[in-house]
Amino acid sequence: MFDEVKIDEEIFKVFLDIENMRLYVYENTDMKFIKGEETKKLIVISKNVICIDTTRNHVNVEISYYSVLYGFDFHGYDYNDGVKAISKIQYCSQMLDEFLTPKASAGEKIKEEEKNFSLKCNKKEFELNIIRKNYIEEYYYDRNNKSFIECKFVSTEDWEFIYNLCIIIEKYLNIALYVKNIDIPTIRIFDSENVELGKLIISKSLYEKNDNFVRCGVYEGSVERNTEKILEFLCKDNTINLSNIKEPIKYNKEFDTKQIYDLYSAFEVESNYKYKRKDKDEIQENIKEKIIDYCKTLEEYSEQKNFIDGLINNRIIDYGIGYGHREKINKAIEEYLNVFPERTEFYGLVEQKDEIIKTVYELRTKIIHNNFIGKLKDDQNRHLEYFEWLVYAMQLKRIGVEDNDIEEMLNRVFGVG
Repeated sequence: MFDEVKIDEEIFKVFLDIENMRLYVYENTDMKFIKGEETKKLIVISKNVICIDTTRNHVNVEISYYSVLYGFDFHGYDYNDGVKAISKIQYCSQMLDEFLTPKASAGEKIKEEEKNFSLKCNKKEFELNIIRKNYIEEYYYDRNNKSFIECKFVSTEDWEFIYNLCIIIEKYLNIALYVKNIDIPTIRIFDSENVELGKLIISKSLYEKNDNFVRCGVYEGSVERNTEKILEFLCKDNTINLSNIKEPIKYNKEFDTKQIYDLYSAFEVESNYKYKRKDKDEIQENIKEKIIDYCKTLEEYSEQKNFIDGLINNRIIDYGIGYGHREKINKAIEEYLNVFPERTEFYGLVEQKDEIIKTVYELRTKIIHNNFIGKLKDDQNRHLEYFEWLVYAMQLKRIGVEDNDIEEMLNRVFGVG
């Protein structure tokens, strides 16, 4: 049942349950399986390269397991001799297929097409191809007739690079569809001879089932025009905070505490990017330097160095040169309402500016400082929805989407009128 695997020059007995994404470990009393403060680790077991979460879950005294975040599951008789380099992946899912495939009448034939993008991620070049398949409805459920995204690159065993390509695809779908939960994909892996080697399997725990997605054929208009910009942005920065994105069924519904917190978290990332600092006041900076010098003369400094240095770095140095929360909300509303002028005029957002600022600022303060949990008034929900439009527009603007296309994407996601 258990295989022997060598990790950091030590031999351990392990069993990989790829179906349930768990790595079981037979415990030795002197075993030090995970060293330091790593949060994940790549290891090779037989034909599998797996990335494990170092949070251990105890089953009993002798056996424990680690969660597997993702694994490259190689198959076929030709690959029993070990792991092979990968040159291509194909990312497929039901949601992706519905996103790419236009609506059609029963039996109608759809024009097949392919879009190609040359990109670079972590200094590695790759080609991303969006392949929209031609199908006739009665044969549609054949996997070969479904649309998918393909990435080609120089043969590599850099497993994290390949996994990051999948994350870029998923975040592209998050942004383009404004849908948080992306369904579990099938990710096929190929060698340089275009031979299918197996699959990249990602833990189901990283996905939530989404039964609400019904928008077919979204890949058109502003989304299609800005696909390259979104992909290029994600290749440079796939850490963008997308916590503002909600489920379609929750549109025009009441906001709960978590949704408000997530929405403001995404705003804070964008507002800090735009309004992190303002001009320094020389007198105030001189006062701060004196306070910092004094702190280091305290007799407790040697024993409390980490605490005092943290106080200096986190409180004193930045104090007075960053904008306050209310000021950042105000600046964002003043600047970004012009990005979607038709929507702004239709909903009278300029006239409601002060109410929007007040609602967002007061709710943010109550949640962060007073642990607020409660039912919101109708006007508060309405102002939060306007604020949600603003945050999405800020994200699209930073990505490089033109104002006309931002307005179109807002209309597609949130509706008009």
